[in-house]
Amino acid sequence: MDPGMDDPGSEFALEANGRIYTLRYGNRAFRLFEREAGKPLGALTAESIQEMTLVVWAGLQTHHPDISVEDVDELIDTVGYTEMTRVVTAALKAALPAAALKAARAQAVEGEAPGNAARAGTGKHTSSRRS
Repeated sequence: MDPGMDDPGSEFALEANGRIYTLRYGNRAFRLFEREAGKPLGALTAESIQEMTLVVWAGLQTHHPDISVEDVDELIDTVGYTEMTRVVTAALKAALPAAALKAARAQAVEGEAPGNAARAGTGKHTSSRRS
């Protein structure tokens, strides 16, 4: 892993079949998952084997672009579903706070503090009491 990377916490190594695989969860992996799964990342469920397979596949694409979903099936079978779930969960937890922080920083750079969305209106206070 390159120590100069913006978000090194989003990369995790996984050993299987005498080979090291690197999972990287950044925007590209999230987009790939959403495209293939047909649902947003936030709708990911631990119970879905298809979703787990796609999350692993998407995370491998940066360093292993030739790996197929079928290859990931074999990888999961080798490592075990429990271990794969542990590694993917740790990788996603490492990546998502950093992604949220980057989004907050981008909003701040654009002049909008996170959590303080611009509001429409005249800026005058009104009340329900009428005189």
